[in-house]
Amino acid sequence: MTAGGSGHPSPPDSHCTAARGHLLAARAQEGTGIFELAFEDCIEIDEDAFPDPRVRAAIHHVQGCAACGRWRSTEFAPLDVAYLARARQYCCQAMFRAADDPAPPLVVSVERLGPEQLVYWLAGPELACIDFCPWCGTRLPRERVPDSARVVD
Repeated sequence: MTAGGSGHPSPPDSHCTAARGHLLAARAQEGTGIFELAFEDCIEIDEDAFPDPRVRAAIHHVQGCAACGRWRSTEFAPLDVAYLARARQYCCQAMFRAADDPAPPLVVSVERLGPEQLVYWLAGPELACIDFCPWCGTRLPRERVPDSARVVD
């Protein structure tokens, strides 16, 4: 939606303004999580989850409105683009957490050895060498190391 064909987004109409206001007020009480679950179709948008009919209508409006969709991803619940880019470098969320989080349940790190700088994946306090992800079973890469991997010195 552009204003007069200028290429600039037009200001939100009254439906957008009302929907955004209802969602912001509800988010102040409920937090962002329940709304993200609704927007991603993980939960039903019903009166059990959202007792206020204005909030249910606002969620439906945002799902169907391109301008409000952009507002949702930039202002209401902004995406952490850097986090998502780091996560995509791993085979699964559990492996990402083990290699990226400061205090994961199981520490996974990487070491490069020898003149060829071969990659070795290490797990746990004993630094056991692993070839496969302990969670999803995917063979771990030997040629590249994700940017955020914990590296053993």
